[in-house]
Amino acid sequence: MKKTNLNVILLTLVLCLSLSFLVSADNSNNELMGDFKLQGNRTININSKDYVPLEEVARILDYSYDWERVKTRVNGHLNHRNFENESFLIAYGYLYLPLESYEELFDLEIIVRGNKYYVYRIRPPYIPIISDLKLILQTDKTQYKRNEPIAISLLLINQSDRSYTLRFNS
Repeated sequence: MKKTNLNVILLTLVLCLSLSFLVSADNSNNELMGDFKLQGNRTININSKDYVPLEEVARILDYSYDWERVKTRVNGHLNHRNFENESFLIAYGYLYLPLESYEELFDLEIIVRGNKYYVYRIRPPYIPIISDLKLILQTDKTQYKRNEPIAISLLLINQSDRSYTLRFNS
C-alpha cells in the first residue's frame, strides 16, 4: 500500500513538473522569432549581466547587421535600425550587447533558459484611441482584379494643439 501511494505521489509530481515546464516555455505575450544555443564557451556573464552576441540574434531573425567601435561606444545597425551603445563587449571576434539592450534598442526580448536563448519580438502595447488624431486610409480605386497591385495611402492628422509621439516597429 505504501509503495503504491509513493508511486502515485511521484507520478503526480513528475506530471506537475512537466506541465509547469510547458507553461513556462512560452510565458511571453510577445511573438517568438526563434531560439539559439551558443556553441562552445561563448556565453559571457559579467557582474550578473548576460551579454548576447548580435550576430546570433541577427541570424535568427535573418537580419543584416554591421557595427564599428568608436572610442568608448559602438555604432551600427540591425536590419536598417541604427543603434549606439556604450555598454558592450567584443570577444571571440563578435560584438556582445547586454541582454536588456535588445529591448531598448530593437524591441526584442531575449529570455535565457539554461544554455538556450529565446528571441521574441515585443508586441506594441495597446494604444488607446486618441480622438484628436484622424486616420484616413485611401486606395486609388474602389475595385481590383485578382493579383492586381493596390495603391494605398495612409494619412494621420493631428487635429489638436498637443503633440503625440507614435512608435512603429517598421
